[in-house]
Amino acid sequence: MREQDYLRAIEASPSEAEPRLRYAAWLDDRGRHEEAEWLRLDVLLTTAEPFPPYEQYERQQQLRPPRGVAPLWLALARRAGGDEAKLAELLEKIGAG
Repeated sequence: MREQDYLRAIEASPSEAEPRLRYAAWLDDRGRHEEAEWLRLDVLLTTAEPFPPYEQYERQQQLRPPRGVAPLWLALARRAGGDEAKLAELLEKIGAG
Protein backbone atom coordinates (compact mmCIF):
# COMPACT_ATOMS: atom_id res chain seq x y z
CA MET A 1 0.00 0.00 0.00
CA ARG A 2 1.00 3.58 -0.52
CA GLU A 3 0.94 6.22 2.18
CA GLN A 4 -2.11 7.86 0.62
CA ASP A 5 -4.02 4.57 0.95
CA TYR A 6 -3.35 4.47 4.69
CA LEU A 7 -4.41 8.10 5.07
CA ARG A 8 -7.62 7.46 3.14
CA ALA A 9 -8.39 4.45 5.36
CA ILE A 10 -7.91 6.60 8.48
CA GLU A 11 -10.09 9.34 7.02
CA ALA A 12 -12.81 6.83 6.14
CA SER A 13 -12.90 5.40 9.69
CA PRO A 14 -11.57 8.08 12.06
CA SER A 15 -12.80 6.36 15.22
CA GLU A 16 -11.26 2.99 14.30
CA ALA A 17 -7.87 2.13 15.80
CA GLU A 18 -6.87 -0.50 13.24
CA PRO A 19 -6.15 1.82 10.28
CA ARG A 20 -3.99 4.07 12.47
CA LEU A 21 -2.08 1.09 13.87
CA ARG A 22 -1.46 -0.29 10.38
CA TYR A 23 -0.20 3.10 9.26
CA ALA A 24 2.05 3.27 12.34
CA ALA A 25 3.58 -0.08 11.37
CA TRP A 26 4.10 1.17 7.82
CA LEU A 27 5.83 4.29 9.17
CA ASP A 28 8.07 2.15 11.39
CA ASP A 29 9.08 0.05 8.37
CA ARG A 30 10.26 3.25 6.73
CA GLY A 31 12.20 4.57 9.72
CA ARG A 32 9.63 7.19 10.68
CA HIS A 33 9.51 6.03 14.29
CA GLU A 34 8.46 9.30 15.93
CA GLU A 35 5.36 9.60 13.74
CA ALA A 36 4.54 5.94 14.36
CA GLU A 37 4.87 6.39 18.12
CA TRP A 38 2.62 9.44 18.01
CA LEU A 39 -0.07 7.44 16.21
CA ARG A 40 0.15 4.61 18.73
CA LEU A 41 -0.16 7.08 21.62
CA ASP A 42 -3.13 8.67 19.91
CA VAL A 43 -4.80 5.27 19.65
CA LEU A 44 -4.02 4.53 23.28
CA LEU A 45 -5.45 7.84 24.48
CA THR A 46 -8.60 7.63 22.39
CA THR A 47 -9.39 4.04 23.32
CA ALA A 48 -8.45 4.18 27.02
CA GLU A 49 -11.08 4.12 29.73
CA PRO A 50 -11.90 7.58 31.07
CA PHE A 51 -10.65 6.69 34.55
CA PRO A 52 -8.40 3.89 35.74
CA PRO A 53 -10.29 1.42 37.94
CA TYR A 54 -8.97 2.85 41.22
CA GLU A 55 -10.12 6.34 40.19
CA GLN A 56 -13.53 4.97 39.24
CA TYR A 57 -13.80 3.49 42.73
CA GLU A 58 -12.84 6.83 44.30
CA ARG A 59 -15.42 8.65 42.16
CA GLN A 60 -18.11 6.13 43.15
CA GLN A 61 -17.26 6.72 46.80
CA GLN A 62 -17.53 10.47 46.29
CA LEU A 63 -20.94 10.04 44.68
CA ARG A 64 -22.34 8.09 47.61
CA PRO A 65 -25.12 9.96 49.38
CA PRO A 66 -24.15 11.87 52.50
CA ARG A 67 -25.59 10.58 55.76
CA GLY A 68 -29.09 11.81 56.42
CA VAL A 69 -29.94 12.58 52.78
CA ALA A 70 -33.00 10.73 51.64
CA PRO A 71 -32.41 8.34 48.70
CA LEU A 72 -35.55 9.65 46.95
CA TRP A 73 -34.22 13.20 47.01
CA LEU A 74 -30.89 12.00 45.62
CA ALA A 75 -32.62 10.08 42.86
CA LEU A 76 -34.62 13.17 41.94
CA ALA A 77 -31.53 15.38 42.04
CA ARG A 78 -29.64 13.00 39.75
CA ARG A 79 -32.60 12.84 37.38
CA ALA A 80 -32.70 16.64 37.26
CA GLY A 81 -29.03 16.64 36.28
CA GLY A 82 -28.19 19.88 38.11
CA ASP A 83 -31.14 21.75 36.63
CA GLU A 84 -32.81 23.49 39.59
CA ALA A 85 -36.02 24.17 37.69
CA LYS A 86 -36.34 20.53 36.71
CA LEU A 87 -35.65 19.46 40.31
CA ALA A 88 -38.37 21.83 41.55
CA GLU A 89 -40.75 20.37 38.95
CA LEU A 90 -39.98 16.81 40.07
CA LEU A 91 -40.43 17.73 43.73
CA GLU A 92 -43.75 19.37 42.85
CA LYS A 93 -44.92 16.19 41.12
CA ILE A 94 -44.37 14.11 44.24
CA GLY A 95 -45.87 16.78 46.51
CA ALA A 96 -42.64 17.73 48.23
CA GLY A 97 -42.06 21.07 46.54
